Formats: sequence, structure tokens, C-alpha cells
Amino acid sequence: MSDTDKPALTNAPQMYVHYCEEEGCKEWGGWGNSPSPAVPTRWWCFEHFPHKSYEQEQALRRKLEAADRRNKLGISSIELDARSGMQEGYTSKLENFGRPQGRGMGPEIFPLWLGGLKCGIVLVDLPRRPRKKKQEAEV
Repeated sequence: MSDTDKPALTNAPQMYVHYCEEEGCKEWGGWGNSPSPAVPTRWWCFEHFPHKSYEQEQALRRKLEAADRRNKLGISSIELDARSGMQEGYTSKLENFGRPQGRGMGPEIFPLWLGGLKCGIVLVDLPRRPRKKKQEAEV
């Protein structure tokens, strides 16, 4: 089939506008869910989307904590970009993960971002529980 075989449009294309269904939220509803084709799709923003995976929940929590930290330090996102050596405007993208303008964080950016926030990660070796003791505890 070719494009020339198609009939001309009789109606203008329609844009589907859907905002978050959470009461009081004015964000764009970019995350939809429907249990079946017979049920109309419901739409939420990323923050209110009830069907997030564990990883998505953790990413959202980290994003909110980092934004809180930046606000407590009293620095703007542009200043954090300058302190950390990231491209101007990148902090805003990291803090808006899950939105169209948002970005994820890789191993190159994470240490820069932590350094700009004057934070660090401490790695601790956790003691291993021997299998024998674990099996005895279950009995």
C-alpha cells in the first residue's frame, strides 16, 4: 500500500490531553495503565503512578532526597552544576527523572553530583550468616 492510495483526512488529527488523576496534581499524565482493553486507561504523573517497580520507587526517593539536600544547602541547581563540573542545567534534568526532560544517572555523573552536594557513600562489609545457622533457625 502506498501513501497515495490513502484517502485524504476529513477531520483534523486530535491531540489526547491527559493530566495526572491524583486530586490537586496539575502535572502531565504520561504514565497510563489499564487492566484490559475494555477498561479505559487511567493516567498519572510519574510521582503518583501507582504501578512503579521497586527500582523506579528507589530512583524517585533518591531524587527527592537529593533535591531536599540541595535546598537545605541553599544552592541553586546552576550552582550545583558549577560545583560538580556538570553541564549547566544537568542538575535540573537529574532531579526530574521520569519526566520527558529528565535524565538518569550513570557511573560518571553520580560521583560528580555527590561531590557537588558534599555527600559521600560509605561501603560497609556486612557479616555473612552461615547457611547451617540459617537452616537451624528455620526448623
